[in-house]
Amino acid sequence: MDMMDKNNLISANNSASAIALFAIPIILGNIFQQLYNTVDAIVVGKYLGDNALAAISVANPIMDILYSLFIGSCIGVGVLMAQQYGAQNHKDLKTTTSTGLFMGIGLTVVISIFGLIYLRSILMWQKVPEAVIGETITYLRIIIFGLIFSFLYNYYSSALRACGDSKAPFLILLISSILHAILDVVFIKVFSMGVNGVAISTVLSQFFAALCCIIYAYHKQLVIALKKEELVFEQSKCVLILRFAWAAALQQEVVCVGRFLTQGLLNPLGETTIVGYNMAMRTEAFVFSFSQGIGAASITYIAQNMGAGQSKKVRDGFKSSLLMNAVIALIICLLFRFMSEPILRIFSNNADIIAVGVTYMTTMSFAYIFAAFGEILQCFFRGIGMLWITMAASTFQIVLRVVLSNILVPIIGMQGICYSTILGWVLLCIFEGVYSRIVLNRINNDYKSIN
Repeated sequence: MDMMDKNNLISANNSASAIALFAIPIILGNIFQQLYNTVDAIVVGKYLGDNALAAISVANPIMDILYSLFIGSCIGVGVLMAQQYGAQNHKDLKTTTSTGLFMGIGLTVVISIFGLIYLRSILMWQKVPEAVIGETITYLRIIIFGLIFSFLYNYYSSALRACGDSKAPFLILLISSILHAILDVVFIKVFSMGVNGVAISTVLSQFFAALCCIIYAYHKQLVIALKKEELVFEQSKCVLILRFAWAAALQQEVVCVGRFLTQGLLNPLGETTIVGYNMAMRTEAFVFSFSQGIGAASITYIAQNMGAGQSKKVRDGFKSSLLMNAVIALIICLLFRFMSEPILRIFSNNADIIAVGVTYMTTMSFAYIFAAFGEILQCFFRGIGMLWITMAASTFQIVLRVVLSNILVPIIGMQGICYSTILGWVLLCIFEGVYSRIVLNRINNDYKSIN
């Protein structure tokens, strides 16, 4: 049995077990991905104080915006790769891998240049407090110089998952996360490098992850390993990649810009609110790793089966993923409702900061069922190649969130963001839930009709 057969999810008889087993490394990888930022917050909060913690809290949504374009592009290209892999079209898969690599590197360079030029202006426009703006700029400049390593890791990990390999990206990320934590402590405690050390630690860890991912792909996944003569840029593949990638990239960007704008509404409320909100958001991102892992696994499962024309497995995979995420949402709800304060004490001992975070987490707790269902609905449309649906739905709910937050935050404070977010999740579930029924019926009747 060759590598293709061993990793092909199409051969699985049970969709729930196939998705769950494939999701485990992705979930663990998502958790350790969150640890990149969470470890920064813990180490900085304990050793450098609230101002430095506020600086990286302000930097976090900006980093998300910078990352979002190429991470979204990798998601889109990964769907295309998974469909080609499911159809066993190795030649097209290699050409897609090469063309996408050139496109991604070019995009990352453009993003880096833009970020370096406009960084200070963005922070001034966002009304970042003077006490933290200097450290924020220093931290972000180093991060921006290392964006290329983050892209390379995300690109090759997406390609590996598209080929049915979710274990290798996780193991590489696990090792790089441990390296990141060690370097954080060494650079801050031993060499007293402050937030510079945190940023350098992040970049070095990303470089290590990217290098290991590329080496692994060239030794173990020959369907995406490119020889010198296979490093080509094909215009027809460029158009196809853009068809899959632009909507996913724009969706990621819209979501991150929306978060950035809502964060800006909190900046006038002071550093305590900024830090408390961001600590709650870090915790939320951490627990979302589980539902997002199920979603990412369902994308590969659905995309491979779409490529192979297995419409029944597409439907079964979608339903199984919804059920698994419903269970995860219930656990998150109980955790945030009753354990929010002990969780937030991991980041800070400041009672005022903890109170802000507890308010956010308890207010949001019962709404996570909509977030969990929305995740699977989004991933379903990505897996079948209808990424414009996810882009349209995300854009609508983010615009709604920003508009309502602008109205509510001056009146009721941070909880205005909570209520705006919840309403956005509910409306997204209604729209995509109804449309998914239509698409599933179309898949059942005629697989080709949705292409």
